[in-house]
Amino acid sequence: MKKPLALFFIINLFFTSLYAQSIISSLIYDSINNTVLSGDTIQLNCANPSIVLSSRIFAPGATNNYVVESIPYNPPFSFDLNEYPDRIYYHFPYDDVWSQVMDFNFGQPSNSPSFNFSFYGQNTLNHYVIGSNGLLSFDTTVASGTDFFTNNASSNLCEWSLPNNPIPNQSIYKNCIFGPYHDMDFQAANGVGEMYFKVIGEYPYRKFVLSFYDVPLFSCPSQRVTTMLVLYETINVIEFYMQDKPICPYWNGGKAILGIQNVNGTQATVVSNYNLPNQWQATNEAWRIRPNSELNYSSKWFKRSISSNNRIEVSSTNGSINAYTDSIEGGQYYILETSFYTLNGDTITISDSCLVLPQTALANSQYGTTINAKICGGETYSLNGFSENLAGNYSRIVQTSNGCDSTIILNLLVDTIQVPTNLTIISDTNYLQLEWEGNGETYIIYRDGDSIESTTQRIYIDSNVVHGINYCYKLRAINTTCESELSNRECAMLLNLNGEIDSKISISLYPNPTNDKVRIEIKGLNHNIDIIVYDINAKIINNCKYIISDKKLEIDFNGVSSGIYYIKLCNKELNITKKIIVQ
Repeated sequence: MKKPLALFFIINLFFTSLYAQSIISSLIYDSINNTVLSGDTIQLNCANPSIVLSSRIFAPGATNNYVVESIPYNPPFSFDLNEYPDRIYYHFPYDDVWSQVMDFNFGQPSNSPSFNFSFYGQNTLNHYVIGSNGLLSFDTTVASGTDFFTNNASSNLCEWSLPNNPIPNQSIYKNCIFGPYHDMDFQAANGVGEMYFKVIGEYPYRKFVLSFYDVPLFSCPSQRVTTMLVLYETINVIEFYMQDKPICPYWNGGKAILGIQNVNGTQATVVSNYNLPNQWQATNEAWRIRPNSELNYSSKWFKRSISSNNRIEVSSTNGSINAYTDSIEGGQYYILETSFYTLNGDTITISDSCLVLPQTALANSQYGTTINAKICGGETYSLNGFSENLAGNYSRIVQTSNGCDSTIILNLLVDTIQVPTNLTIISDTNYLQLEWEGNGETYIIYRDGDSIESTTQRIYIDSNVVHGINYCYKLRAINTTCESELSNRECAMLLNLNGEIDSKISISLYPNPTNDKVRIEIKGLNHNIDIIVYDINAKIINNCKYIISDKKLEIDFNGVSSGIYYIKLCNKELNITKKIIVQ
């Protein structure tokens, strides 16, 4: 079992683009304002008496699945690695050939930890083979012999011909990085074209860099390839930088692959559409393939006074804390400490910090709060020290316990809602229809004092009624904020067009339709009868009495609008309504 290795770092970096570089990191982060706070000094004030600090973790781990990302074209090293005089220059003695087996630790001090890389679930890869056509393979069976520089027979072919079928493809090299894979010719143009590689940095942040520099494409020697492949230990990220990736369209179909393929050719991750059988070219492009899972890790928060080295742990909620300090405590360093558990059993601990300073009670130090409120007409807004009943903009200044003046601005709206008007009732034989006017969003229907229904329309049909009962209605309008007073009261009964008549009583009503007068003759009555004439809105337009000794009665409809009218005849002997049409 490996002994855990604890490495402590204070990260104090300024990123133009968070994670623009592939390095394991745990940063103090303001998620509300999307700002990295590593090493920052934060001055609290009246408007912001505290700040929520969160962690931003970048720690890809091992996986069988990957994510492709376009990244800024900012190569971390020169393509010829000229800044590293001890870089390894590798010359292929033949075209289309694999190198011998290489060790990632080649050229490293003897006491350096092993450079291990995880690739499609293989977590301890430390040997590789380079193909002269732009490949890096973890399948060491494709390697040439160690004497292939002087013995061509021990060299192994790196296939130059690419099929049309895209990866994943079991007929193409497996367990391999295509960076990109296309037919290059190190023997063309008098040996123009170079390849360099080197492991750069210190554990656990080393990078293996493989660079193909100014290499001609086969059959197109004037088309030169300059690309770089970077492998990051611990986080197992692969980056591709392409300064120039041209096309030789009339050789090998101009085909090329940029991506990776697993050990048995059943899974692949390809950059963009850079797959077979496509022709493509690139200039000043950069791409990243990273595991879609993270290393296991745990984080803790601490704080310590600016004048002390003693720190205390701070509890967090979902990895975030609310950082604040007062004038008695003075400035406080808030520290994020994260331990990452690598695939080789080591533990890497990273610390990040920021300084939080208390707010100062400066003269006229103010911050503002705006309140948007709405009341109903006739009400008074009485919260937050206000007492207002008219629409308008109001402000007041209050002093908070922390010594800051707060300006409260009130934007007050007064909502007015009309009482429903012109309530009318249309009577029919089996329902009463209510109609009205108003500006409410909803209306509550009251019948005989009880709420029976609500509606958003300005019409309502009440069919839950019976003959012989006089029903009285009122309405109330409401909206989101307010409700009106009750409307006027209107009453009505159902029409009785088929009332019961004693068989000895006969009624004649003529002419019907009429444009002048209507004559009523009734036989068989023993008592005088009341007669009421009303329109379809139940409005009474005439009432009179039928005297049995007169034997007839004329009702004058002159001056009455054309339409339907009802004549109600009622005494203790009968109760019936007749319909008249006035032309």
